[in-house]
Amino acid sequence: MTVRPTLIIPAAGRGTRLGGSIPKVLYPVNGRAMIDHLLARYVPQVERIVLVLQPDALDPVRRH
Repeated sequence: MTVRPTLIIPAAGRGTRLGGSIPKVLYPVNGRAMIDHLLARYVPQVERIVLVLQPDALDPVRRH
């Protein structure tokens, strides 16, 4: 049996130094949110993903 790893993404940045009001993980890079790039890259290879977020980022990230 092959055990697939868990991906832990430390995504607690608020993005304030970027001058915006959204969590850093939702900022667009090449037209897509940063988190979307990570998910596209790693979802096929991992069993589960754990996002470490600021409490105030939970709702915006869930909506995304």
